[in-house]
Amino acid sequence: MLRVHNLRKTFGSVVALDHVSISFPSRGCFAVIGPNGSGKTTLLNVLTGFVRADAGRCTYRNINLNRLLPHKIARKGIARTFQEVRLVRHVSCLDNLLLARRAELGKTVFRAIFSFTAENERAGKFEASTLLHSVGLGEKASELAGELSYGEQKLLSLLCVQIARPEVALFDEPFSGLHPMMIAIVEEQLKKLSDGGCLVGFIEHDMGAVSRLADHVIVMSNGKVLAEGATGPTLSRSDVLEAYIG
Repeated sequence: MLRVHNLRKTFGSVVALDHVSISFPSRGCFAVIGPNGSGKTTLLNVLTGFVRADAGRCTYRNINLNRLLPHKIARKGIARTFQEVRLVRHVSCLDNLLLARRAELGKTVFRAIFSFTAENERAGKFEASTLLHSVGLGEKASELAGELSYGEQKLLSLLCVQIARPEVALFDEPFSGLHPMMIAIVEEQLKKLSDGGCLVGFIEHDMGAVSRLADHVIVMSNGKVLAEGATGPTLSRSDVLEAYIG
């Protein structure tokens, strides 16, 4: 369903992706791991159109993604988050979710705002409110997104992906900077997405979270795929341990 073939990407003299080929799982949850600088985020950025590969091809349902802009890739059903939280900081938490819901993975914020009257706003508010309560943010629905703590903003960005109902959801280090209680909440939400039929992929350094969530793991090192397969056996490989732990 989601594939990359022979991807290559350089930044000056740095080879970020060195002829990378992956056939991602069609369902469930997968993790992309590896040392810093191994090409993980570049891979995600190429998949979602924020970085153009120098060579190779990305496809989803046999559609070539290579020359599509990020919002057009989003319209194909692929959503993502970033290491740095990206929210509409000057509007409320509830309105961030309503914008994500109305945006349908690709409309501009302007079009999303003016499409409110064309939809069932009551149902949208109920869904958004339910999601906020599910992660303990119900009482902050009317607060500006920019006034939330870092961890709360990460939770909200995850909910923005969830409410858009993607077919593929990709998360860049969703657990970084979170305390254990929030990590548990994020794990629960990712599992809900996966159990609901969404293919969930995430980049992560927390091996505990990887072991608990991921059915499949892709290990990157120096811009290449070092190993991939079922999580337990792959994480136990000596070459993976050497590359990741040193």
